[in-house]
Amino acid sequence: MSKKKDARQVKIRNILMEKGQYRVKDLAAILHGTPETLRKDLDELEEQGIVVRSHGFARVNKFRQELPISVRNQENTDIKKRLTYRAIEEIQDGNIVYLDAGSTLLQGIDALRQKKDLTIITNSLPMAYKCNEMNFDAVLVGGKLHKNGLHTDGFFSEKMLDSIYIDIALFGSDGLLNASGFTVYSMEEVGTRRHVINQTKKVVMVSDNTKFSMTGHYSFCSFREVDVFITDRLTEKQHQQVQMCKKIVQIA
Repeated sequence: MSKKKDARQVKIRNILMEKGQYRVKDLAAILHGTPETLRKDLDELEEQGIVVRSHGFARVNKFRQELPISVRNQENTDIKKRLTYRAIEEIQDGNIVYLDAGSTLLQGIDALRQKKDLTIITNSLPMAYKCNEMNFDAVLVGGKLHKNGLHTDGFFSEKMLDSIYIDIALFGSDGLLNASGFTVYSMEEVGTRRHVINQTKKVVMVSDNTKFSMTGHYSFCSFREVDVFITDRLTEKQHQQVQMCKKIVQIA
């Protein structure tokens, strides 16, 4: 994919995630592109399971499968970075920290440089590489490698995690739409995350507001299990949905 096309499709995804759905002809006007170019972009996004079109409108597929990490790293980058910066404030020097494989944490992980003597546990290849570059002790959890997310899960991941005691775990989520907890797309991810939650003293969840319009297939954590939920802005209805979280932090 060319850089110009890549940037254009990221903009389409971001508009649809913010607005929910959009009239196709209005999208063309916003993007200052030809209808033919927009049609091709929407065709590709629909093939990837990201977008659904109906009766002249385009909307985000609320039940999409896991996207490649390279694609997710380009979505809502500013707010993901700010949310992660705030989440890292919850980490203390000397902690054993679990960082999940989501794109949200990757965006702002450089803020870890202000911390000292951390041991990082992760099932994410990109995360392990970044933490190693920052000279932290990085432990990569083994298991089956998922090519889209570049993360590991499964039996061997769970067995390894059972032998590690974690001070604080930071997670992202694939969706919150009509959910009683935080969800992911992959069943295998549920097992890995549940083992982490069982082994950690403090659970921090990081999720931008667009996740309230999407849902994963499987719930891995109830709201009452979350010590700190960090997000950007909540409507009254959304706040009521997550009110069982012990602490809710909204970033302006």
